[in-house]
Amino acid sequence: MSKTNYAVDELRYEHFYPNGDLLREIKEQAKIKEIPQKVKQVMGEFILPSPPENRPYTFGCMVLSMDGKMAFHDDQEGHLISQENRYDPRGGLTDFWIMNVSRAYADGVILGSGTMQVRATKKWFAEVKDKELIEARLKVLNKQTEQPWSIIATLDGTDLPLEHQIFDLNQKVGIITSPWGVEYLSKRLDREFVVVNEGDDLRQDFSKIKIITAGEGKNPDTKKIMEILRKGGIEYLGVEAPSYIWHLMSEKMLDEFLLNYSGVYVGGEHILGKQIPYSTKYHPHCALLSVGFHKGFIFTRQKVIYS
Repeated sequence: MSKTNYAVDELRYEHFYPNGDLLREIKEQAKIKEIPQKVKQVMGEFILPSPPENRPYTFGCMVLSMDGKMAFHDDQEGHLISQENRYDPRGGLTDFWIMNVSRAYADGVILGSGTMQVRATKKWFAEVKDKELIEARLKVLNKQTEQPWSIIATLDGTDLPLEHQIFDLNQKVGIITSPWGVEYLSKRLDREFVVVNEGDDLRQDFSKIKIITAGEGKNPDTKKIMEILRKGGIEYLGVEAPSYIWHLMSEKMLDEFLLNYSGVYVGGEHILGKQIPYSTKYHPHCALLSVGFHKGFIFTRQKVIYS
């Protein structure tokens, strides 16, 4: 596991707070009111409110192109949207670092099976790389471990590359799936695993892969899964899987979105929410909590509003 020091001067950008009253309300509700020094220097007022009693507080994190695409057609790794911004590589570094901040604040991070497929041969998990953020995670944010729990979301297990290195990195790994997916994986997952019971402490004993499930057949009960995570001690849940971000939003369970825009134009069909369109009668809204920019990037923190 690599640990790096990212210089604040390489990350700093101008930022504004369009909804000051809402941001103050969030700060008043916060369980931890202190902001790690480096986070405050770069992102300003980044404090999360106390989590709900029945589920974790959830926040998505990703980057889109200026035309709203999340991947290039010829190479579908999402980080290339920022990495291939050759006009503003410093902004791309900042985008990557903001993902590190999201992971630092999270007890667990939901990763997508699609990203696993794209990165099938790469060492990859929900890693916080900045050693200053790791230190802040332990001393300021009161986390028990240096790294958050990597949780892979899959509907039925059939799309998981089971040979992926994530299962062999001696890291904390969990899987969210349907009951049908548990049965499928139990016959094919060549590692020790345990199906989590409601009330099990998810912050201890990671000697086995932990599988969280609820629902019937191939229909997972997301509300119940979120309850199991919350009762197991997962208070703050980062979400990096695009399809699961949109799924939680459709279930009215995505609280915030750290959504950055890279100044590139991509085209193609790789768009967020393609399979779950909203209508003119009902659609979520966003309240901008903070907006920042560099010369080729826009950095936003959005509170999701459900009408």
